[in-house]
Amino acid sequence: MTLDSLALKIPVVGRVLARASAARMLSVLGSMLDVGVSLSQTETVASLAGNEEIAGRYRSFLHQLRNGVELDEALARSAPFPKISSQIIMLGYEHGNMVHSLRNAAEMLESEVENTLATFVALLEPIAMLLVGTVVGILVMATALPTLSLLQEL
Repeated sequence: MTLDSLALKIPVVGRVLARASAARMLSVLGSMLDVGVSLSQTETVASLAGNEEIAGRYRSFLHQLRNGVELDEALARSAPFPKISSQIIMLGYEHGNMVHSLRNAAEMLESEVENTLATFVALLEPIAMLLVGTVVGILVMATALPTLSLLQEL
């Protein structure tokens, strides 16, 4: 639990982990509601989070729903999903199309995670090239310097 909480606090990594967990959970939650499972009976969705901190937030959210707290208030109190996802869920709830809004929120989060990872990888490529260039330069110098010193002695 402590490691999961710390992982969520890492600047870029935590955001990606939280959004990826939320996307998985929202997608499955939408499927469960589509087949007729009530929202208060979706405890198994918490196991899909992959992070005990987020799973605990979701369990807290369900507990609040079972105790009569309104959906928007339960989402705000426990925050199992990012704020924009909670707003999309509330729009779907208010307009009677929650399954569709859950799936849209999941797709939005998945695309955000993909874009963030693509940007991160694009930023790592120049750093990796610089690192490889430095290692190659050191190897060239390590082999050339003894050869040059031998030539100077002749």
